[in-house]
Amino acid sequence: MSIERQWSAGDHVTLTLDMPARYVEASPRVDALRGSVAVQRGPIVYCVEAADQPGLDLEGVAVDVMVAPELIDVAGLERPGLRLTGRHLLDAEDSLYRDATVGLPALGDRVELIAIPYQLWGNRDLGAMQVFVPRIR
Repeated sequence: MSIERQWSAGDHVTLTLDMPARYVEASPRVDALRGSVAVQRGPIVYCVEAADQPGLDLEGVAVDVMVAPELIDVAGLERPGLRLTGRHLLDAEDSLYRDATVGLPALGDRVELIAIPYQLWGNRDLGAMQVFVPRIR
């Protein structure tokens, strides 16, 4: 596409591209990321950061990939964030290992997560950050 016209000083062109957010997953051969997803919007990768989830253990949630991410404004950031829908993971036993024959961890209450562009993390507060988050199966 081209724009043909007589240009003058101060003219501006605005390009708006459709960039829907989507969940992506690594190859199942990447052992450390198996069962997890990241969120991407166009070329931008997002992360969840403790600063946006006060009091929430990021290790204890899973994201529901059947609910589309929602574009939102995040206070203190110049770029939009995303609202993700997830659930708390309930572990009947508070241990690092559980019986594999019992099935998947139980799901608890619904939780909303705020994801921000990865390049902006660590600028507001100290805390945990994740790019890949477990998915609800």
